[in-house]
Amino acid sequence: MVIKKRARKPKKRRNVTMAENRYVGSYPVIGIRPTIDGRKGVLDVRGSLEEQTMNMAKNAAKLFEENLRYSNGEPVKVVIADSTIGRVGESAACADKFRKEGVDITLTVTPCWCYGSETMDMDPTTIKAVWGLNATERPGAVYLASVLATHAQKGLPEAVRTITMLNHPGNIQTCLTLHLVMCLKVF
Repeated sequence: MVIKKRARKPKKRRNVTMAENRYVGSYPVIGIRPTIDGRKGVLDVRGSLEEQTMNMAKNAAKLFEENLRYSNGEPVKVVIADSTIGRVGESAACADKFRKEGVDITLTVTPCWCYGSETMDMDPTTIKAVWGLNATERPGAVYLASVLATHAQKGLPEAVRTITMLNHPGNIQTCLTLHLVMCLKVF
């Protein structure tokens, strides 16, 4: 006796297409805060470092935009403060701009000493990083320690992750990119 197998009806395939953006909500925005020694006076410390500080911010933004992408393939959005930050008023203006732009992650860049309690990111909800370049006689690494101490003194969350590096381009790119990838994974 031969048993015939019943032919199965082919299953109807649903037209399934992947959504362009499966992420619910808005993607995190990176804000770059170029901080500087605010002293002007006879020595014009601030004036001598304006260009270098803004170039650090622009280079960090370029690095992120060229190397980091959201899950939908778009480059990450990076916002730079309108000016260098050397005093409380400039820090507040930067915080206002970042709030309007929806910044979730901040990178503070500085080639020099700055007054930490006047220039640091005070928003307790943002993920923070500080890049203190040791390329001048006023090392930025000291600023890192100042910001950490001020955060502890003011009782702010320990959201500051510090990046201290020497003036070595390969090291800078690797450290900054790895740090931001780590921050973006939080979202």
